[in-house]
Amino acid sequence: MSEMQSESPRPDEQFCQSCGETIKKEAEVCPNCGVRQKGASGGEIKNAGVAALLSFLFGGGGQIYNGQIGKGIGIIVLQFINVMLMFVLIGFLTYPATLAYATYDAYNVANKINNGEIEP
Repeated sequence: MSEMQSESPRPDEQFCQSCGETIKKEAEVCPNCGVRQKGASGGEIKNAGVAALLSFLFGGGGQIYNGQIGKGIGIIVLQFINVMLMFVLIGFLTYPATLAYATYDAYNVANKINNGEIEP
């Protein structure tokens, strides 16, 4: 009879976030499936909701929160240009489009940082 996964892991163990196998808490990668564990890198966990909200309220703020300073400053400059373009009406289209992109990007990047897919 196979062992059931419903048993609690020991204090120094946890379940793999991908396959559910019991692994050591300090494991960065599951030896069974090879998936990197969230938060195992010891880095700061980024809140994807906060990143998205910062970008929505202040275009580029979420990118700066995620540690992408250059991208954040670039979006801030682009939004300034979009405000200037509102005098010729095209800015009313480009400003919300840039804002939507910045919000979507900040949310996805925060999740990728938390999953260990990219470095902060």
